[in-house]
Amino acid sequence: MRNYLTILFFGLTVTFFNAYGKDPGAGVLLRQINIPGTLLHDSMIIESGLSLFEEGAGEISTDSLQLRRYFANFLLIPYNAGLEIIRSDEEGLSRNIFVLCVLATTLAMDQSIRDLVQERIYAGEHFAISFLNDAGNRKYFFPVFAGVYGISIVSGDRYFHDTMLLSFQSLVVSLGFSELSKITVSRRRPYNSPRDPFRRDKGHESFVSGHAVGIWSVMTVFAGRYPKLSYGAYGFATAVSLARLYRDAHWTSDIVMGSLIGYGIGSLTLKLAYSPDNNLTLTPFTNGKVQGASLRMNF
Repeated sequence: MRNYLTILFFGLTVTFFNAYGKDPGAGVLLRQINIPGTLLHDSMIIESGLSLFEEGAGEISTDSLQLRRYFANFLLIPYNAGLEIIRSDEEGLSRNIFVLCVLATTLAMDQSIRDLVQERIYAGEHFAISFLNDAGNRKYFFPVFAGVYGISIVSGDRYFHDTMLLSFQSLVVSLGFSELSKITVSRRRPYNSPRDPFRRDKGHESFVSGHAVGIWSVMTVFAGRYPKLSYGAYGFATAVSLARLYRDAHWTSDIVMGSLIGYGIGSLTLKLAYSPDNNLTLTPFTNGKVQGASLRMNF
């Protein structure tokens, strides 16, 4: 029963976001691209095998171009995330130093925070905690996405549809980073190692919190697309993250870093979706009876 309530809650929440909180200036994802009027002669162009024209066609579909850009961003988002990590300019360096300080601080406080929560705050399981843990569980996340995405198609609301596409993209990319971190660090969960937050063993996956990564990656996209409801989106993401701490499933540093990863990937997803300079250009070309498009990607 609780599982069905989780799915229903997500469906109603997304519908409410769509009805009351959308950003009228954000535009529609698949209609934001500007098609160049001339070929680019001064740069290296990789000719793609995409057949986007038929003989006699008058124009190329902007939806087709932007859909290819959307799929290209599954590679460009992690690529740009890697660049953000090694930024050496003043803004990037300051941000990265701040993140490292946050990580160091939470690592130093992991044991004391865990003891405080489990010895003084924990009061057993109840519906709210179970619901919040289910909300961040990918076991339910993807069925919910499939259901709500179906609703977005049936509704005919393009803005709603695009929001679901972007949030799904953000979730998939961020979970890739999460799994890489879990496998690499192999940190024990607090309920497996209650007195040693630094213990590592093969097969353990505490760092980072997948719940925190997933919920923050999705809610960051929703907050960007529906700014009037951003406090609710971030509040819900925070509640899901803290529920993992309450359950003794993660250390504080797992949750904080997971939240930062999810937020960062969500922000990059939005940035690359609408930025005219996202390293990907598709340009129409005509060569006699052959018509198509050239693909240029800069790294």
